[in-house]
Amino acid sequence: MFNTPADLVCNSCGICCQVMYNCAPLEDGEKRFFRSDGLELPCKYSKGGCLVYYNRPKICVDYKCYLAGRLERREIGLLGGRTIVLEARILIASIEILLMPYIPDPLGLINNMVIALLYGQGKGAAELIIEHEDGKFRDIPALAVSNIDKLYGLLIAHFYHNTDLAEHGIGRS
Repeated sequence: MFNTPADLVCNSCGICCQVMYNCAPLEDGEKRFFRSDGLELPCKYSKGGCLVYYNRPKICVDYKCYLAGRLERREIGLLGGRTIVLEARILIASIEILLMPYIPDPLGLINNMVIALLYGQGKGAAELIIEHEDGKFRDIPALAVSNIDKLYGLLIAHFYHNTDLAEHGIGRS
């Protein structure tokens, strides 16, 4: 049951499962259930909500993004939280649509690009795409590249933990 606004927003969001991290390590009992040492992200169980929400791994149960924390502390209301999630989901969907003709796994590239931006030492998506696989993706539409940068900014502002950002020398605006 979704008891709190944070639970409601969390299960309908899935952004941490799709574009923020690249792996969710599993504990021993979970490894047998999921037949893996960790869930590769983007997560195959995140399809418009978590398909294994009541049996999800401990790392997923314990994880609370910055937005969920703000919802729990009542710094933001349910409508505000859902609006932020919707904005991010629209950006992700638009990037996926723009990348489909160029890449077999658009969500995977979005995930890799966001993580690369996190580690990118101030580089933008355009620079990282040119570096990625020797410029193989130079033909990607400028709007997709711009939206990746916008998505990254949204993730920094509303989703990544302060500790995640501090690890990379990034401050929240």
